[in-house]
Amino acid sequence: MEKLSFVNIYGQPLSIPTAIQEPTRPKPKKRTVTRRKRSESYHKGWRVLGVSPEQVSAARWRHERDRISPFNEARWTEKARLKRARVQDFESQAAAREYAALAHQAGWHRVEVKEVSRGIAQVGSFFGSLLSAVAA
Repeated sequence: MEKLSFVNIYGQPLSIPTAIQEPTRPKPKKRTVTRRKRSESYHKGWRVLGVSPEQVSAARWRHERDRISPFNEARWTEKARLKRARVQDFESQAAAREYAALAHQAGWHRVEVKEVSRGIAQVGSFFGSLLSAVAA
């Protein structure tokens, strides 16, 4: 490789030491990535599900508009898709159970408290477990 020569703004040659002309780059350090092994399933919170009164009234309105047969609310709520009572999941089961009780008092049907976890989803009816706890 040829040696470079430098001049200043007046055209006079400059002497530059070899250490500055040929800088040595430090070698990049080799990164080691340590990844934590995730467990098969982990807990993500508690979710309150149920059939809202708005869903029932909308279904009743659609049914009466078509006038096919009399509206059977109990049968419709059995087949209806469960809706979240709250957008955000609860961190504790006690808070979710309390909210489920409030939703039931507000007119929600088939209120359930569901454990949200990665991998396995467990559904437990709030009032079914409450009645079995009272009977014991």
